[in-house]
Amino acid sequence: MKHTTAIVTAALLVAGLSGCGGTTDTESEPTTAPTSQATSTADGSEAAVTTEAIDWADGVCVAADDLEQSLDELGTSIDVDLAVASDVVDQIGQQVRDQVDVVRDDVRALASAVSAVPSSPDLAAAAEQLEDDRAELEESVAGLRDAASTLADAQDPAAVVAGVGSVAASFAEARLAAEAFSGTLRSSAEEGSATVRNAFEEAPGCASRL
Repeated sequence: MKHTTAIVTAALLVAGLSGCGGTTDTESEPTTAPTSQATSTADGSEAAVTTEAIDWADGVCVAADDLEQSLDELGTSIDVDLAVASDVVDQIGQQVRDQVDVVRDDVRALASAVSAVPSSPDLAAAAEQLEDDRAELEESVAGLRDAASTLADAQDPAAVVAGVGSVAASFAEARLAAEAFSGTLRSSAEEGSATVRNAFEEAPGCASRL
């Protein structure tokens, strides 16, 4: 019975997480960092873009990519030792929790990248919008970790199934929060002020998002 429960748990977990879909593929051909420090705006005027601004935009995009990758990998490579039936649910829960911790670390790295904004009113405004979405993402990831911990502590088949459902639902919320952040990032890069647009356009790590 415990062996069957373990197999069902692993199957439900993988199906629940994979069923939530993946993030948009952000891989692209390597690009060379641009050296220009000013780019023409739509009206032909020049908008200065500093190296610091480009570095900030690049750091945000790279951190966002890392976060999306860790979300994509959540629920994969679950290795269950059925010979140890007494703690198989704990094995699954612990592995999921460890993977969620990677996501949590990436959210924190994203926070550092966003907050490292150079002194510029336009960039600061963009960073503030991004931080709002990032904070919501961090909150959803915290809920996801709580769900993983609950799964690890489940003691009977009904609790296991409920725990898997909770993990899948929390994962879906985290995925939506990540997509919201990505949408705000794209909006800033494409519709922000000339200073913001130019910073993202010249950041090599942002090429796949524009």
